[in-house]
Amino acid sequence: MKNIVFLFVFVFAGLSLFSQNIDRNTAEQYLKRGEYMMEKSNYVDAISNFTLAIESDVTYAEAYRKRAIAIKMSETEQEGISYCEDLKKAVSLGSEKAKKELKESICN
Repeated sequence: MKNIVFLFVFVFAGLSLFSQNIDRNTAEQYLKRGEYMMEKSNYVDAISNFTLAIESDVTYAEAYRKRAIAIKMSETEQEGISYCEDLKKAVSLGSEKAKKELKESICN
């Protein structure tokens, strides 16, 4: 019986790690698309892709940071997201770049 429980826990943990890797890969693909859209000055689509990256991996600090930059550059209001909140979230997730940008920003 112990072997069955151990096997179940082992398989579940393995599937969980596999799923996290897939989510990060998907998030990285969305991040790259968002960066491409930023290069083309297509900030609305960039924001959409960075949002998809965040939805794929809510711990992806760089996606929050890049979305903050895209929001700032778009100079338009985005419902439910903000430049300052995204920078703060990126900092809370350990982004040193976001920390520097937050210090230099208008955010309180």
